[in-house]
Amino acid sequence: MPYQEEQLDLIPRPNPRGGKRAGAGRKSKRGPTYVARIPESYRHAIGQLIELLDEVEQHKLCEVEVTIK
Repeated sequence: MPYQEEQLDLIPRPNPRGGKRAGAGRKSKRGPTYVARIPESYRHAIGQLIELLDEVEQHKLCEVEVTIK
């Protein structure tokens, strides 16, 4: 058995820094998130929609009018 222990010492141990770790990364301000591929041309509109929804949530508005050009 001592031979196996020597072999384990030759195997490089994983670095505790970096890589994928549970709980790592920036936390969301608005709750759970998911990844989606959205066309670059909609980037500005999506940003405005998120701001509008945040404003509605913050002020508890019951009705919102949106004009789409």
